[in-house]
Amino acid sequence: RISSGRSWRCSHIEELTLDPEVKRRRIDRACHLNSEARISLLTQRVDDLQSSKDDLNAERRLAEERAEALQAHVLSLMQKISELQSSNDGLNESSRRLAEEAAQQQLVRA
Repeated sequence: RISSGRSWRCSHIEELTLDPEVKRRRIDRACHLNSEARISLLTQRVDDLQSSKDDLNAERRLAEERAEALQAHVLSLMQKISELQSSNDGLNESSRRLAEEAAQQQLVRA
């Protein structure tokens, strides 16, 4: 530890000669500051995780809304396909009847 421009050696010798109670108070203070720093870091980490959780929940809600919209669109497309198939079946039946009638008329003409 270097303090007030003194060399490490002087500071170290001073530390060795300190009263045990002073040493204990300095150690307690350092541990307390260390604990406060840890608590601060952990609190920040919790805040960051909560923010990430909130962001993920918002993304999940958007994804669920998109999925519902896509499902509704798919159902709409399936309904249109069904209607087109019915219409196509009707046209095929009409075409078949017209072809039969044309064949009948050609037979009558012949």
